[in-house]
Amino acid sequence: MFKRNKIKPSLPKEILQEYYEQYGKDKVFCRAPFNSLYFFKNGDVAACCINRNHFIYNSYRTHSLNEIINSDRRKQLQKHIRKHNLNLGCSICQNEMMSKNFSNVLATFYRKQKMKKHQITRIDFELSNNCNLDCIMCFRGYGSAYSAYDDKFLQELRPFLNKIKFANFIGGEPFIIDIYYKIWDYLLKNNSDCNINIQTNGTILNDKNIELIKSPN
Repeated sequence: MFKRNKIKPSLPKEILQEYYEQYGKDKVFCRAPFNSLYFFKNGDVAACCINRNHFIYNSYRTHSLNEIINSDRRKQLQKHIRKHNLNLGCSICQNEMMSKNFSNVLATFYRKQKMKKHQITRIDFELSNNCNLDCIMCFRGYGSAYSAYDDKFLQELRPFLNKIKFANFIGGEPFIIDIYYKIWDYLLKNNSDCNINIQTNGTILNDKNIELIKSPN
């Protein structure tokens, strides 16, 4: 019978001690694998934007939302984070920690979200790269000729939208991405406690968008 390999910390104790002295010790090193989801344009789903090319849970093209949330890969990442091991797609935070650039460690950013067991409290939406501009400095990544996200996705998403505390919308330009309007409309009607963040270039400010910006969310 084979023994399971123990997960060892990838961060030295002295680095962790110095980090926690500045920011305080948390329940886990990073909350993203426990309470957050990041949806990418091509259908991939991960804990955060840093995992884009390193460690995804699965693709929404081939798996349901519940399958992704309950996936072995998500549980595997959670186990590693509990042991202060950042070897599963968290190399950027690992490097920042080793360089003692603690203010650049994205894990610190996720402390703003409440730690709730078995509940998604934050979702980042990067569902399309459609944009009205073509800025030379912008990397728009995957194409959007075929979207992985449709009305079926919205139906699966609704139970989570009812409970999340923070929703972040990225483009492209969010104000020309149709599916975002459906998500915003649902949040405004069903979850007044959710903080909505929209990363826009500010060039499309019609009456409808202004009303959205003025909403209490």
